[in-house]
Amino acid sequence: LGLFDAIEKYDVTQGNKFETYGVSRIRGAIMDELRKLDWAPRLLRKRAREIERKTRELEDKFGRVATEGELAKSMKMSVEDLNSIFNELNSTSFLSLDEVWQNDDGNKPISRLQTVEDSLITNQFNFVHQNEVKEYLAQCIDQLPEKEKLVIVLYYYENLTLREIGEVLNVSESRVCQIHTKVMLRLRGYLTKKTGEITLEA
Repeated sequence: LGLFDAIEKYDVTQGNKFETYGVSRIRGAIMDELRKLDWAPRLLRKRAREIERKTRELEDKFGRVATEGELAKSMKMSVEDLNSIFNELNSTSFLSLDEVWQNDDGNKPISRLQTVEDSLITNQFNFVHQNEVKEYLAQCIDQLPEKEKLVIVLYYYENLTLREIGEVLNVSESRVCQIHTKVMLRLRGYLTKKTGEITLEA
């Protein structure tokens, strides 16, 4: 599967707007990933919050999504060190859809995504209605750079494995994990900016 084919399929499916492609299909897994970031060790969680804050500041300053180089510079670290933080966060919070679980009846295997679709209750975010969470998340995803948006679409909606996504993007599986973690932090930042400090504890 080539990158062009993947993007073409995505564009045709969602009409150039993730909102129309995915607003009715926002999975509990995406919001669950945001919540799982709070399970990281305290020091790592502090670094994650700092990344969120710096990301928002740079986007407000530039009026666009900051590059990894710009983000790393603002945090007075190298891009390699920044990616190391993404890797650490990934190891503590990543929810793999490649994991396969058995149904209660012991028959057909199911993906872990299916087991968490309805796991997030409404009051875990400062929104009145869960649909508002879904709609706002869809709008946030629509603002992501194309490669990051494509990772979300291929992973959560097309159910490609990390290795397969890496082949589509012509990057390593590890790099896909870094992109995923960076997206989760950016989405948390968007939600924080919208609602104030978010409580994601179960």
